[in-house]
Amino acid sequence: MTSTNSHQSALPTKSANSPTNDWIPVSSWFPRGSKDLSASPVPAYIAAVASIANATSELSPIRPPPTQALGFLPSFWFGVTFALGGVVMHRGDTSNGASMVMAWSSLFTLLNLYPALKARQPRPLALTGIVWCNLFVYGPRTWDYHFG
Repeated sequence: MTSTNSHQSALPTKSANSPTNDWIPVSSWFPRGSKDLSASPVPAYIAAVASIANATSELSPIRPPPTQALGFLPSFWFGVTFALGGVVMHRGDTSNGASMVMAWSSLFTLLNLYPALKARQPRPLALTGIVWCNLFVYGPRTWDYHFG
């Protein structure tokens, strides 16, 4: 009588020729809710409203000394691109919309982080913080989509 093993593994076995995929998705580094939030256009719309509001405040005839490197046109166009990324996500293409907002958020942060920290004023710090948060909201989805 031959002995048979009645306990078979439920896990599939890998053959010697199968490629291994042992990487951990970037989205698993962040809290569970951030993955769901990255499918929403709301953070992009918040950044768009904040950036356009900053642009319109630059047009005020009575204004404080300049507190950031961006004037009316750059701040306005960043707001427009954030809004367009939100529209793309709202229309159903969450991966490309998230990529668009993440790319423009990283560019905004690159251009405006140092001047905002140097100014130490609430408006440029708040705007840069809002845009910087978009990197953490949309970054994992973009990274997983393009490299995962």
